Amino acid sequence: MWWKKQLGSYNKTVLKHAFIAFTLYFILGWGFMINIDPEFEITALTLFIQVIAFSVYLTLVNVLYFSGYASEWIIKPTNIFRFRHTVVKLYTALTCCVLYSIPFLMIVEIIFL
Repeated sequence: MWWKKQLGSYNKTVLKHAFIAFTLYFILGWGFMINIDPEFEITALTLFIQVIAFSVYLTLVNVLYFSGYASEWIIKPTNIFRFRHTVVKLYTALTCCVLYSIPFLMIVEIIFL
């Protein structure tokens, strides 16, 4: 199955961007947010909660990824190669947008507060 073969690459991309997004969160938090919001802190508990939340998120995006197989079955595209690559790119972009949403909101808060 093509979708299953591509899952490892998809998950590596998600993990890479999750690491980058968390690094941005950490840098923005310790570098800027502490000056704006004195109650902002990164503790072992918040790290643990983020790991659990990311595990749930990774499960959900993998379910979404396999919905690509179902959409292929329902739509029955004429150019299956193009359809598969377009859907994988779309899923990857949506997944990364969600990962970068918190650092983006932090940047907005830093700029406008």
